[in-house]
Amino acid sequence: MSTVTISTILIAAGLVIIAVVILLIRMKYQQDDKEPWPFYAKNPLLEKAEQELHRQLIQALPEYVILAQVQLSQLIKLRSGYNFGKWHNRINRMSVDFVICRQDFSTVAVIELDGKSHEQAIQKQRDEKKNKALESAHIRLIRWKNHQIPDVESIRKTIVQQHEPIDLELNKQRAKHEERFKLSKAILWPALLLTALLLVTTNLIDETVDLSSQQLQPLEKSTTLPREKDTKTKQENKIKEQKQQINNKHTHNDSQANHTRSTPQDDQSRKVIGYRELQIPGKTWDECIQEYGKGIREINPDVIKCKDGYTETIPIYNK
Repeated sequence: MSTVTISTILIAAGLVIIAVVILLIRMKYQQDDKEPWPFYAKNPLLEKAEQELHRQLIQALPEYVILAQVQLSQLIKLRSGYNFGKWHNRINRMSVDFVICRQDFSTVAVIELDGKSHEQAIQKQRDEKKNKALESAHIRLIRWKNHQIPDVESIRKTIVQQHEPIDLELNKQRAKHEERFKLSKAILWPALLLTALLLVTTNLIDETVDLSSQQLQPLEKSTTLPREKDTKTKQENKIKEQKQQINNKHTHNDSQANHTRSTPQDDQSRKVIGYRELQIPGKTWDECIQEYGKGIREINPDVIKCKDGYTETIPIYNK
């Protein structure tokens, strides 16, 4: 057998084993559902000391709602940004004996009735966690011993005269803070939008200014170009006039020379006795192109000769 067939057989056997395990688990749960559930009613719900305190709370605080055996997780919530599993495990399965609420079911105070079990080390640790949790949530906790339950008048004095005014003041302060927060939030968003609009408008203004400046620059150049052209044309005209004058002089001299050559004696007398070199200086590209290139920007020998300058050989005649 090849290695491929062995691997396929092992994979198939593994899948079969997994399917069998899943089937057995499902069959077990189905059997558990068919079995009768082993629960019974807890009676009474409150111990004798708790029942006595509950009756006195109702008599002392008729305008309040009294709740018994409330889960701690129903009283407090975790602030955002914290690990839910980590902090919820610390208060999991904890409950308080009594919760005193107003008619709108807002919490006034929590009452714990401590018995002998609360003197144990494990229970003390649980009570300490409960104290920290309620203190963090700003909920007042009152602890009474189960063998020292106060009377109706003391209960009302403790709750209404000592705790309730403080709670009302705290609620007022919280309401003020919430109103301020809402007001600041209502002002903050328009301010942010306004600053954003200002930034956008300033950027648009800067862009328009840049565009206008870029458009004005060609206009300025266009206004300066005719002036430059005028000056160039004037210079070119002057150069042409000077050349024309020189040509006229040459033609005049040539005419005189031709006139003198009419006689043989003059021809014999006017002879070339030598040569001299005349250095012609170079000119600018624009002048050379206008003169030798006919305004077309092409490089030809005449333009290069005009730009670099050249040496011209002139004959020397006898007098």
